[in-house]
Amino acid sequence: MEGIMDLDEPADVYWPEDLSPNVVRGAEKKSCETIAEAVRFVMETLPEPFRAGAYIAADKHLDFDEIRAIYKSAEYKAFQG
Repeated sequence: MEGIMDLDEPADVYWPEDLSPNVVRGAEKKSCETIAEAVRFVMETLPEPFRAGAYIAADKHLDFDEIRAIYKSAEYKAFQG
């Protein structure tokens, strides 16, 4: 699979502790089995106000703009499908 990165590598999602949403109360990190799962968590589970402060740590750090770009990419859609 050519593209941005290997979406099936393990990744962690981080967000500011004081912005911890109810879905993950008391946490500031979520470990995911894949980058694709981490992207989906940020875009579909974290409430919108928390997304901008979130980032994904895998082989490299992905900020929200990069996360959003992956989420909208054909590569991500193909990986999900």
